[in-house]
Amino acid sequence: MATASQFERDYSVLSADITAKIGKIPNLFGKDKHDLTGEVERLLEEANDLIEQIEVESHATSGDNRKQVTKNLANYRRDYDTHTKNLRKAKMTYTDNEARSELLEGDEHKGAMMSNTEKLDRASRRLDDGYKIAMETEQVGQDILNNLAQDKEKIQRSRARLQTADSSLTQSSRLLNNMYRRVIQNKVMTAAIGLIIVVIIVFAVYGMLK
Repeated sequence: MATASQFERDYSVLSADITAKIGKIPNLFGKDKHDLTGEVERLLEEANDLIEQIEVESHATSGDNRKQVTKNLANYRRDYDTHTKNLRKAKMTYTDNEARSELLEGDEHKGAMMSNTEKLDRASRRLDDGYKIAMETEQVGQDILNNLAQDKEKIQRSRARLQTADSSLTQSSRLLNNMYRRVIQNKVMTAAIGLIIVVIIVFAVYGMLK
């Protein structure tokens, strides 16, 4: 059965794939752009399902682990929202080919309704938006990698603390066993001494009566 940690690893891999694909969309047009957009939308559905699985599994954890999973879950939701916004922007951006195609269609059908200069300016702005999206998605991917590195360090530190605690418990157990043996020895010695004293008293009384 998969755990929250497994679902988190799956989400991180899936998120990185989504980031890379969204960054490619502004550079495509026509069928290629449509197909890749549909693929990203399907990946986003998978990502949302993983987030829901992580939330369900978080209820089965406790203590520090639950706090960490809850914190990561909030990051994943923000990451998912960022992907959704970036995909929406990427679908609206134009490549150079799309911009030229729009110019040609505009010249054929609209004539003087819109000047070529205005169309070029609009295409330029959309290209700028595409560049910004690519930069944002790259930053999201870097943030995910940084979070994974931090989680790895925390796990390693927790493992070291557990090993230290186990060693301390072993030493304490040995000390308690030694103390118990000494108590038993002292009781035996005390009983023996008491018995000797009783015997001596008995003999002394017996000698006096005799």
